[in-house]
This record gives sequence, C-alpha cells and structure tokens, in this order.
Amino acid sequence: MIDNIDYLFALLNTYVAFIAFATIVATLRQSFGTPLTQFQYILFRFFVESGLLHVILLLVPIMLFNLYADNPKIWWWSTLCVVVVPLGYVPSYLYRRSQVKNKVTPWSSKAVTIGYLMFTIFNLALIAGLTPWQPSLLTLSAYFLWSMVAVILIFLTFLGTFIHFEDDVATEERLKNGKPEKEEA
Repeated sequence: MIDNIDYLFALLNTYVAFIAFATIVATLRQSFGTPLTQFQYILFRFFVESGLLHVILLLVPIMLFNLYADNPKIWWWSTLCVVVVPLGYVPSYLYRRSQVKNKVTPWSSKAVTIGYLMFTIFNLALIAGLTPWQPSLLTLSAYFLWSMVAVILIFLTFLGTFIHFEDDVATEERLKNGKPEKEEA
C-alpha cells in the first residue's frame, strides 16, 4: 500500500508560514518597542529553532517517500530522526533556560515538555517494536501535529509577556509606584 503524504506537505507549508509570521512579530516587537527580556529571548529562540528543526524533520519522510515509496522502513527511519534530532537540541535549550534567573516556568512550557517527553517515549517504543503499532505516516503525522501545537503554545506565551490590556498596565504601574488600585465608582 502506498501512503498519501499530502498531509505532510500541508503541515510543512503551515509550519514555514507560521515560523515566518512568528519571527516577524518578534522582530517587530523588538524593533518598535524595548529590547526582548532574557526570558522573551529564550521563548523566541525556542519557537524559531524548534520550528525550523521540525521543518527539516518534515523533509526527511517526504524525501525518503519520494525515493523509496514502496519501502515501509521509511517510516521507521523518519521516526528515528524525530527522536534523535530533538534530543540533540534539548541540552542547549535547557542550558539557556537555566541561565534565566528568577523566572517561573509557565504552564505552557511544562505542557510542551511533557508532550515532547511522551512522544519521545512513544516513538522509542515504536522503533523498538514494543507497541502493537509500527512507525507509519499516522504516527509521524500525530507527532508533527503535536510539535506544531507546541510551537504555537510557546509563541502565545511569548505574546503574553508583552501584550496587555491598558488597564492591566496602568494597574501594574500604580502598584509599582506604591499606589493602591483605583476604586470602582
């Protein structure tokens, strides 16, 4: 049976468009506003680097499929890549994240970490043959969909570090200056 990889092409295009959009938003933020904080910079680097990493990883099954469409091992090799390559990225991210002082890890970062950990364990089990399933277009598609959701969650966390309602900003300023919040009339 030959799989239809159109979904991977659609996800690849969506990934590229989103990473371009998110990068433009982040650079405009810095160009028109204040420089990024250390925490914002870490978030920015994560969604750009992991997004581009997954764009490259999406090219692996597409390339292998175009070369060896009738060989089911393409899904095994592609799954191996989505385990090994991100694991190579994690130490550099964790090191940079550890350098950010006095910043609580947001729930979105925890959810992304847990999701990647679960998919890594699942993909390792697939590669080792420890599940009733085999690596396939379906299992890879599920992983890549998760990775897109993860990048979006981190981007939304990034946006949340500088997009506020005017009332929130005014309240924060009053509290910083030691003034109580305004009372409702």
